[in-house]
Amino acid sequence: MKIKNNFLLCLTGLPASGKSVFASRLQDILLQRQNSFNVVIIDPDEIRNELSGNEFDHTKETIVRKKNLALVRKNLKNNNITISDDMNYYTSMRHDLKAIANDLKKDFYLVYISTPLETCLKWNEQRGKPIPNDLIKKIHTIFDDFSKYRWENPDLIVDMAQKVDINAIVENFLIKIEAGRIKLKEESQKLPRETPLKKKYHEKLDSISRKIIGNILSDGRFRKRKSEILRIRKQFLNEYLDKYESEEDISQLFKKYLEERLGRDFP
Repeated sequence: MKIKNNFLLCLTGLPASGKSVFASRLQDILLQRQNSFNVVIIDPDEIRNELSGNEFDHTKETIVRKKNLALVRKNLKNNNITISDDMNYYTSMRHDLKAIANDLKKDFYLVYISTPLETCLKWNEQRGKPIPNDLIKKIHTIFDDFSKYRWENPDLIVDMAQKVDINAIVENFLIKIEAGRIKLKEESQKLPRETPLKKKYHEKLDSISRKIIGNILSDGRFRKRKSEILRIRKQFLNEYLDKYESEEDISQLFKKYLEERLGRDFP
């Protein structure tokens, strides 16, 4: 197998869905089939354990997220094939990883481990419930699907609850990566011309997000973070250009987007 460049692979799925099993098999096969790149799995659970031991502490998730992204960037920059073994249940979380890959000019692949909720709860029970079942149910409720943004269509979907040959699935997936078929598929998708409707939506997106930023920066406590906040707004605009949300939804989504990255509820 000849992998020409290292890449970032983002796993997404519920807790206890089998993501780590898939990541481990992918790592093993990559190391067996090629010797050009080291293969590193970034597992935020290891960061959580360092911060909180075996207890899940939601108050430290912002710290976990920042450390996780820093490790992904470091390993991708160091020419390692990098696997993000995390839930990545929000579009914004997946976008943060894609932004790192784009910044470093690396290919980005998205693999959705689609194991059903009932199976995840069962498997979580079997491993001693390291994550509360109520939290898994909550994540299932808020899990962003992949229907709104073109780049977010998974390159591979695997239901680990089925009797699947993981090795064969991984092998076939890597053959496609090696042949460049996935990247060619992505490049073949043409961007539509901007219509009057799209232009009007873009103006609305810009206006609403700009107003929210203005209110935030009027609070002296956040002026020192102006550059960071403006960068986050730019990411949000890029991510929601083709989503056609209502004015109310744009406002709520942007506030949620800011809260996830800055760790604060905004007015």
